[in-house]
Amino acid sequence: MAGEEADRWTRCLGTLIRTGEPQSCEVLLRPTEGRTVHAHVSCQLRPVEGSGPEVRVVLVDISERKSHERSIRESESRYRDLYDSLPDGIVGSDAEGHILESNRAFREMVGYTAEELQGMTFPQITPERWHEMELRHVQEHLRNRSSNWSFEKEYRRKDGSVVPVEIRSFIEYAGERPAKMWASVRDITKRRQAENALRESEARFRALADSAPVGIFQTDALGKNIYLNPSAVEITGQTREAASGAGWQEAISREDRETVFRGWQNAVSTGRNFENECWFQMPDGTRKRVQGHAAPLHDAEGNVSGFVGVLVDVTSQRALQAKLAISSRLAAIGTLVSGVAHEINNPLAAEMADQGIALDVIREVQERLRGDSPLDRGAEARALDAVVEALKDAQEGGARIARVVRDLAIFGRPNPTRQRVRLMDIVDGAMRWLPATVARTASIQVENGGPPDILASVGQIQQVLVNLVTNAARATPEGRRDTVIVRVRPGAPGMARMEVIDHGVGMGPDMVDRIFDPFFTTHPVGEGRGTGLGLAICHAIVADHGGTISVESEPGKGSTFRVDLPAAPAEA
Repeated sequence: MAGEEADRWTRCLGTLIRTGEPQSCEVLLRPTEGRTVHAHVSCQLRPVEGSGPEVRVVLVDISERKSHERSIRESESRYRDLYDSLPDGIVGSDAEGHILESNRAFREMVGYTAEELQGMTFPQITPERWHEMELRHVQEHLRNRSSNWSFEKEYRRKDGSVVPVEIRSFIEYAGERPAKMWASVRDITKRRQAENALRESEARFRALADSAPVGIFQTDALGKNIYLNPSAVEITGQTREAASGAGWQEAISREDRETVFRGWQNAVSTGRNFENECWFQMPDGTRKRVQGHAAPLHDAEGNVSGFVGVLVDVTSQRALQAKLAISSRLAAIGTLVSGVAHEINNPLAAEMADQGIALDVIREVQERLRGDSPLDRGAEARALDAVVEALKDAQEGGARIARVVRDLAIFGRPNPTRQRVRLMDIVDGAMRWLPATVARTASIQVENGGPPDILASVGQIQQVLVNLVTNAARATPEGRRDTVIVRVRPGAPGMARMEVIDHGVGMGPDMVDRIFDPFFTTHPVGEGRGTGLGLAICHAIVADHGGTISVESEPGKGSTFRVDLPAAPAEA
């Protein structure tokens, strides 16, 4: 024993001798090297006959007890650290509701210190409107001897502000009597704000949807209708109840129903956007042309949770478009008539002139043959050569007129039968129909990007591709050999795309704007490289297939012609 331990023992012994009263203390002994012992030392004076009193000392080894007490203190310290680090508030009270203890989170939540909370009751930190409800909860669970329950309420902070909380309470019983109540308290301010924001957002959406001039609908993940706004009810001619689930399909005209249903099922199964236009049959027998667009909704895990979409009544627009189409067709007929007059009159006039020359020469030869003058065989042969040249020129003019008539027949030909076909099969077939002149100026590079199948007239789409590739090859500058790229791939959702790309002379904006006009050509007059109907025919064919054709070009950098065609519906 040394140092502080020796001082403690010395003080204890001195007090014993001074007062005569028994004394005790705890000291740390080191009986051997590397070993310590906690000891409880008690001492007292005992009289001894014939001499002065003696000191009697009793040592008790309390090392195990000290170790146990240290473990308890460390455990309590860890518990207190954990208790105070919890994000939720913890508060304990006696059976009468007086607060006995609380953790840091609870104190920060209500704004009081631990000393201020000590002895306060819950009604003192609760707005009055919650008192009756909270008392009812406690009484009900005491009556039913429930061990725990949960509810929401508010606390009034020390500064007077209010914080919404979710409480989970439980009761400790001592035998049959409640001894202590505990509560776990969670601040739900952010959750309440999110809930209020969601309610406000839903209210805004509902107000917007109810007043929107287009139909708005929502479905579940299986594609069953769960919501229609008033405009959608009006457009479909159905009540919300009748249109719920799959009932909306009854509003679709019978001729369109299968196609729409197949496309919708494909969108639901793949989680893709849905687009369609079809006829809706109204209860009064009238019909509406309706466009439908829908996009998938996703949950937090990225799974499709439903669809939201719009319905647009385009009946009046389609009627207007039909009238405009008639006007456009009449204008096109005027352009065609003008073009035909130009394209036919010139070769026809030349043909008639050549035929006149031939007839005049033949008549002169006939007169000389009937006369008495001797014949000059050389002169007559030269006269007949002139007749042959004139007739050849006339024949060429007739052939040009025949080409114009042929292209006009294609331009106005009725829709041929269409079939489901791979776009690459069309490309492979078209490559076999390319004129020999293409190979002399360009090499063809085909790139297959996996486009979807299309419903098409194979011959017509091949005609479009042959025309585009031939034009691309002709765009190669004189004396140079280029590569023309034919690329097929998926386009926008529900579309297949075919592109023909060259690196030739290109076109300026003025030419690009007119390139699909009938009888417009980029070649100089007199070159005899077509009638100017080729791209107009391509445009008519693509439009008749429900697609679009466009061009991007820049002088000196080449052109890209792009054809987008609707993909065939998914096979059942």
